[in-house]
Amino acid sequence: MIACNRVALAVVFCATLAAGARHLHLDDKYMLNLDITGTGNESRITLDLEVTTAGYVGFGINKFANMTGADLFIGGVQGANLNETYGDDYHATTNGLPTRDVIQNWNVTSASEVNGTTKLSITRFLDTGDAEEDIKIENANIFVIWSIGANDNLEHHDIAGSRQLNLHTADDTNSSGVTAVSVSTLIMSLVAAILRN
Repeated sequence: MIACNRVALAVVFCATLAAGARHLHLDDKYMLNLDITGTGNESRITLDLEVTTAGYVGFGINKFANMTGADLFIGGVQGANLNETYGDDYHATTNGLPTRDVIQNWNVTSASEVNGTTKLSITRFLDTGDAEEDIKIENANIFVIWSIGANDNLEHHDIAGSRQLNLHTADDTNSSGVTAVSVSTLIMSLVAAILRN
């Protein structure tokens, strides 16, 4: 009975750790937390973007390290009182200004701009079913691309970049300097340790 209780506690502990988002620093001015939840057709990705800008924030995925063919989200906060949130789903057919998707799959769940830092929380299904304008987020390497606008004019960006990674497993070293350990590895180690006792 004691061994079963220890295993149950270990599973609850690991599930609590799994609930935390993974952290990525795409640029000195661009940080994000990402979390993938649900199963099958209900699987969703949630991104919490924190970007040093009073302008727009762009996030995208692509099979290549450029804009052509990319699936994009562009959003921000504007207005005299910084109370107008915008955010739309786009796709790029060239390295120029992207095209707004007919079907909007990214949803902005919260947004703020304070002292030159924009925070956006956005979510969408991993597979939107919109194969013409969206890219399915699979458990494989893909290029993440990003842009930062100095203002809310989408025609120009100050900073842009790309990085290849797997959004299902990606994580940076967190702020405490401790490299994150995968939850499955942690569960296996805890269960093995408990069973040895």
